Amino acid sequence: MTTVSPYHGFPATHQILDRNGKRAFVIQPCYLTPLAARAVLFTANLLAISLMLLGFSFLADHPELSGWLWIVAFSAPWLLRPLLEEFMTIVFRKTKTMMLTELTFEVRGVLGRKIYDRTLGHKFSLVGHDYTQAEKRYHEHVVRQAAQKGKVIAKSPIFGESFHLSYDFLGQRNDVLTVYGQKTALAIVTRLKACDEVLNNQMGGGDGFPTRPEDQWSDQPGDIPEND
Repeated sequence: MTTVSPYHGFPATHQILDRNGKRAFVIQPCYLTPLAARAVLFTANLLAISLMLLGFSFLADHPELSGWLWIVAFSAPWLLRPLLEEFMTIVFRKTKTMMLTELTFEVRGVLGRKIYDRTLGHKFSLVGHDYTQAEKRYHEHVVRQAAQKGKVIAKSPIFGESFHLSYDFLGQRNDVLTVYGQKTALAIVTRLKACDEVLNNQMGGGDGFPTRPEDQWSDQPGDIPEND
């Protein structure tokens, strides 16, 4: 039987020892920002159109080929579009490194790093993107204009599906990441909360979360010490 680690899966999480020999965590999520998500959609569409035009150009230069290949040239790029989108997601996604120790929460970026005192009141939270309402109003305006012309369109939200991950420090919001996709954002904040709780237990209980039932029992006067 294989025991699944609570740190398995997304986001990548590594247990390490800090300079004091205490358990610490390094969390490295790969994610899309809202602008990167928009770039993924645009580039995937552009690649699909380019492949379709290349197919048409090839068939125009070879009139002896069967006519049904025109249907293939038109449909194949759009059938492959999900794969193109997956590939572009890998190209545009970014990785952020965060470290949690008993004393600090550290966020590393291209322009440097920020270190917060983890011993003061704090929590991790998700906040809807600041541009969500503006995007919603814009989409409603575009849909109304199209309806007046007898057209029916649908606009896919980008900011409406994005979240700021905040390290609420003494009640003050501090944005750490801006993540596209609710599932991705929830996975990251849940992992951070789990690691944060482990470190809280470690600080309060001496050696971290219980790994045996007896680890949850406190010593009482008159207890007989265990023999090694």
